[in-house]
Amino acid sequence: MSPRYPEVFVRVADGVPLSTILDRVDAAMRNAKISTAIRHEFKTCIPEQYALAVNYIREWVETD
Repeated sequence: MSPRYPEVFVRVADGVPLSTILDRVDAAMRNAKISTAIRHEFKTCIPEQYALAVNYIREWVETD
């Protein structure tokens, strides 16, 4: 299954804290001109557990 926004790439496999990865996702989505409403939709459903959150991110954007 390909991500919702395959043109947006975010590095997630470097073991940094989830908050850093989420900042990367937000910046990448802003750079791709994805609307504030869609970015808000993404943020409202992020799981708290690291592994689940990374899987969720992979549903939205391309990752390593």
